[in-house]
Amino acid sequence: MSHFRKCTVELGQNVNVALVMQAMHELARELGVATTDIVKDFYGNRRKVMIALEGLYGVYVSPEEGLVLIGDEYGKRMSLDEFKKLLVQTYTALAIRRVLENMGFTIQVGKAGSSVIIHGVRR
Repeated sequence: MSHFRKCTVELGQNVNVALVMQAMHELARELGVATTDIVKDFYGNRRKVMIALEGLYGVYVSPEEGLVLIGDEYGKRMSLDEFKKLLVQTYTALAIRRVLENMGFTIQVGKAGSSVIIHGVRR
């Protein structure tokens, strides 16, 4: 059955909007889709969001709920829960990378299967 579903991501009150945007752009590149600010359900009903991956899901930040993912799972190539895992993994890797770079490390990022591997070497 087609309907909008939303879930929240436990990132506390300190959601870094710039990192969320960067993570969504990186996921768009990996999945080969464009970014937009609209999510649609199966019937074409639209919801405006902060950023979305075309044909998949969108996100927005709510003061009460934190980071919220929204979309219609019907007919999608991945579930909202799978998308949530990818987004959290990408966001976390970007955050760790930023912290290590700020601490003076040279960073190399790679993937092994579905895992992200970050190598940091002190300069």
